[in-house]
Amino acid sequence: MRMQFRLWRPVTLLFFLGMALVISASAGSAAEPFDGTYTGPAVLTKGNSAGVSRTFNAPIVVTDGHLTYQYGGYGTVKTDVAADGSFSGAMTTPLPGYRIPAYEQLKGKTDGTKIEADASNPSCTFHLPLQKRA
Repeated sequence: MRMQFRLWRPVTLLFFLGMALVISASAGSAAEPFDGTYTGPAVLTKGNSAGVSRTFNAPIVVTDGHLTYQYGGYGTVKTDVAADGSFSGAMTTPLPGYRIPAYEQLKGKTDGTKIEADASNPSCTFHLPLQKRA
């Protein structure tokens, strides 16, 4: 009887370890519902600095639930997308020749087919009505 118990313990442990590997592998390979590349214009809604473009292409990429938004040539906003599709993130980066760093905040929501977001900084705000690219 004692011999069976000793054999049972390693077999049980191996079984549960194997099941954990199968579950984690299948969970890791499934695409998040919001993953994809969203493209469209960023439209100026606030601010009128002569140096600010009124519209520009503003792609957002979501991979494994992690959102990436390239803010011009200044920096990148990275944040996670919540289960309900909402997201909020910001970035600060030094600007050569300026004492004040560049700051950009991104807030919005996705339903998996489109993104509605606002990108703002101290001098202007842009609305991003983006569509998921096929």
